[in-house]
Amino acid sequence: MKKIFILIIFIFLSNCTNINKTFWCGDHPCVNKKEQQAYFKETMIVEIREISKKKLKKYSEIEEITKQAKKKEEEYISDEAYLKEINKIDEKARKKAEKNLLKRKKAEEKKQKKIESDIAKQISIEEKKNLKKNKKLTNRKIINNEKNSKSILDVFINNKKTGDFNKIVENIKKKNEKKSYPDINDIPN
Repeated sequence: MKKIFILIIFIFLSNCTNINKTFWCGDHPCVNKKEQQAYFKETMIVEIREISKKKLKKYSEIEEITKQAKKKEEEYISDEAYLKEINKIDEKARKKAEKNLLKRKKAEEKKQKKIESDIAKQISIEEKKNLKKNKKLTNRKIINNEKNSKSILDVFINNKKTGDFNKIVENIKKKNEKKSYPDINDIPN
């Protein structure tokens, strides 16, 4: 009888165990007793659900999927941080390149202005030299013209004394009439 009594107690105890039961904290199963107690303190509700082996597999698969999703999210976040860092470095390099380009442009403009000012100085110096030469030449021409004009004036004045101006003009015309014009069609060999 003792054996039967022990057997009945064993069967009774085995039926009372909650191997296939788990506590639920809201919409997910509680991970451990601490979470269960914390959830109970907040809401004063804890659910107990039976989980078959199939459901356990589903929950474990879901947990694996969520873990994989978290890993992918972490990788994505790390990739995003890496891309941000690369973007910052690229932005710094681009700004530095722009500054260097501006410096080069300013230096080129400065050189161009210096060259233009040097050319302008050379042109002004050459113009001054040309003006001096022209003044010398005009002075010579004036002097030569004064000599020639004096001689023409002397002839005119002398002719006035000796004769009429119109006679001189007629004599020049007669001389020119006697001269023959060159033959344009005659081409020398």
